[in-house]
Amino acid sequence: MRLFRRSRLTCFLIFTVPLLLVVRTVVNVYMYNPRLRLPAASDHHANLKRKQTATATHGTAIRSSPGAKFGEIDSQFVEKAEIDLRSPVEPLPIFITVKTGRAYHDTRIPVLLQTWFNYAPNETYFVTDTADGNDSRLTGLGEHLVASGCGEGHDRSSLCCKMGHELETFYLFGKEKDWFCHVDDDNYVNVPQLVHLLSQYGPNEDIYIGKSSLGRPLNMDWQIRMVPSELGNITKEPFWFGTGGAGICVSRHLAKRMEPYVRDGKFVKLCAITRLPDDCTMGFLSESVLRVKMTQSQLLHSHLEIPRVPREQLKKQVTFSYGRLGKWDSLIPLDGSFTRAEDPTRFKSYHCLLNPQVNWCPQHHQGTP
Repeated sequence: MRLFRRSRLTCFLIFTVPLLLVVRTVVNVYMYNPRLRLPAASDHHANLKRKQTATATHGTAIRSSPGAKFGEIDSQFVEKAEIDLRSPVEPLPIFITVKTGRAYHDTRIPVLLQTWFNYAPNETYFVTDTADGNDSRLTGLGEHLVASGCGEGHDRSSLCCKMGHELETFYLFGKEKDWFCHVDDDNYVNVPQLVHLLSQYGPNEDIYIGKSSLGRPLNMDWQIRMVPSELGNITKEPFWFGTGGAGICVSRHLAKRMEPYVRDGKFVKLCAITRLPDDCTMGFLSESVLRVKMTQSQLLHSHLEIPRVPREQLKKQVTFSYGRLGKWDSLIPLDGSFTRAEDPTRFKSYHCLLNPQVNWCPQHHQGTP
């Protein structure tokens, strides 16, 4: 009797396990089928294409230099000479997308429009879920406000949908720029220093710049075996990814290589395959699929860290964020003439430290860390 039961179990496993593998493979191939378009993405892509200008704006060419090796930290650039923070660089070689949502139009966007956005108004696009037609500050952005139709939540599907629209917006309006950069709506972008950082690398090379929030690579070996063949012969090694909350940048050449994997809703399908959020999936695409290792930059800061930046280095950082990390506030280590109630994000204080000549800044504002 015991032998009979074992035989039945063996037969069940022989026929069931292959069947499950076949079903899983079919599902993955279906998810990655380029002919299957997501309604929310495809509808807006068509609208963007109708708005696309006849000629693209070309950014200023920047000096080419060898890309950094895997795991290299570019903190050596901290000691290099500062550029003039008082005058924007025009035209800018970058294309910036800001991920936001209707829930944050009143709380997060105004301080961005008041501060760093003024350094790159022609190169910055806000990608949201639903546009609020009652807010003149947003409607005045015109095509620089992209209403994606994505979900309003912070779940994987909504985040990946918005990142897909960010990439699509770049390919439609900024693909001739040297760099594509993503930031969140709780980031301050020191635009001149961003340009300075990127000038250390060549846009015609494969460059992926970010900052890890985990401090270690992500192991995906258990799931990499089941991705569709369309992704090619991917590496099964653990991969690094730059957290979206600190900002990530991709060179023009790498963005062009990514295009077949992300356009027309395919980035959302890629997220469904990895079962990971948007920033992790970007790292997977760069490192595991295209085999371009991430260059980590310690000049990028997210809300997932307590920035401990010396006063003399504050002006040289590229991004900052804000939030709550356990019992501590994740804020720019800077006090100034604005009270915490007047400037809870510290973005206004930091902006005035960089640009004391701005008319709404307290006279001779210096700030005190």
